[in-house]
Amino acid sequence: MDLSDLIGPRKPPNIGISPKKYRETYIKSPSEDEVSKFSENPRNAYGKWYEHVINEQIRKICSKRRWNFDTHVDMGYSKVYLSKRYADIVVNGELGLELKFLKGGGSLIKPKCLVDAIDFSNRPIDTIYLIDGEGWLIGKKVKYIEYLNKWWTFTNSANLEYSLVKYFNKKKNRKKTKKYKINF
Repeated sequence: MDLSDLIGPRKPPNIGISPKKYRETYIKSPSEDEVSKFSENPRNAYGKWYEHVINEQIRKICSKRRWNFDTHVDMGYSKVYLSKRYADIVVNGELGLELKFLKGGGSLIKPKCLVDAIDFSNRPIDTIYLIDGEGWLIGKKVKYIEYLNKWWTFTNSANLEYSLVKYFNKKKNRKKTKKYKINF
């Protein structure tokens, strides 16, 4: 199978922030004590802590704007990963958020970012990365945040509401625009 056969019709929604904005606003790593409340397994602790932080934030945003959200939403079978795929959070049934907190270096970025981008292009809804942590800034050979910016749309917790509003405003304006057929 050719790689181009896997790329779906969906394009990144282009509602995110720039690497410069990320550097100014990302959440830094919490203390070990704070994180240990969420998981005894150190591999999962920061991720579980981040899920909790974002779920609380998204709950407030959605309540204020009268939106709804679901967690761990089944996106169906992925022909890229050859398994079922899930979105961490889906807002209004239209925009998926993949939560990624990176405390240190990690394998997420290099090839996986491109594979995720191809997978997301086949999902039934738009999906973006929601990232935080200083790990995104410490890549030695590859600057993680610039690399991610080349392949995918992302935002962070400080700019989450802004990005969501931007997405739903774009969506609303697209629906209002009438399409006219022009005859020559």
